[in-house]
Amino acid sequence: MNKTRQIIIGIPLALIIFFGIAFLSTIDGVNDNNNNKSKSLPIVKVIYDYKVLVTHVVDGDTIDLANGERIRLAIVNTPERGQTGYKEATEFTKKLCLGKQALINLDTKQGQSYNRIIAVVYCNDDDNDNKNYKMLNKELLIHNLAVVDKRFCGKSEFTNILCV
Repeated sequence: MNKTRQIIIGIPLALIIFFGIAFLSTIDGVNDNNNNKSKSLPIVKVIYDYKVLVTHVVDGDTIDLANGERIRLAIVNTPERGQTGYKEATEFTKKLCLGKQALINLDTKQGQSYNRIIAVVYCNDDDNDNKNYKMLNKELLIHNLAVVDKRFCGKSEFTNILCV
């Protein structure tokens, strides 16, 4: 491999590693199993496609929006009705998102599933703070209310965030 090709491949790879480490270093308390509150990931600046009101929580990983869309959370899977943990996951999603404005970041690599749009959803658990958005997908994982559905880890644009 010649020097030019090594530089062309090496620089982007170095940037990916640098920013990946920088992102991981901003996560405070993720490995602390004693206190779920310390594990929450406040989001400072969120990239999203649109902002819309959450009108209904179907279950822990599916929500309905005021614009008529149904969102299925990317990569995470919560228990289904009748399974252990269903009620807790659904209540958690209601508490964090129901009746609040959510920031929706569409998973353009996955599109739709069963007429549901696949996305990462950011909700604000503080009604008085417009900046304290949390990624619902990640919060469900942190609080042990969901698991990573590995079938989608290679198919989602959010693989690097949720499949770690």
